[in-house]
Amino acid sequence: MGAVSATADVVVALFSLIMAVAAPLFDSQIVLPRGLHPAPLVDIHRWFTVAFGHYLVADPPPFFLGLVWLDLAFLWPVCVANLYGILARRRWSAATSLMAGVYMLTYLSAILGDMLGSGKTTPRLLMLSAVNCCNIGCIFSSEEESLD
Repeated sequence: MGAVSATADVVVALFSLIMAVAAPLFDSQIVLPRGLHPAPLVDIHRWFTVAFGHYLVADPPPFFLGLVWLDLAFLWPVCVANLYGILARRRWSAATSLMAGVYMLTYLSAILGDMLGSGKTTPRLLMLSAVNCCNIGCIFSSEEESLD
């Protein structure tokens, strides 16, 4: 079980690193004026929106804007703390991982509900959401072992 726990810790740390970087650089472009971000970041954000057909990012409905604000206000600091906790082997990282997992489960429930109900989603976008669901599974499996 040690190998499974170590693998889950790596996945959770990688997820936390991605969120710690992506939230302020990319997610914030959805709710803040484009002029605040450097042109290369705006170009990457536009490419992502087109390449994955992410209609929620292209024309965000109010519920999605609220989720993005929650990403920036809650998930981003939790992921930064979680990354530090995992790398420094702090015992409290189990709690921050669990908080991130519960948030992502709630976030993805709302997103997937809209994607599956709207009929606007692309297979590529659904695959991206499936990867995020796997991350949630790793977060919860990692914390189950940490709490034993």
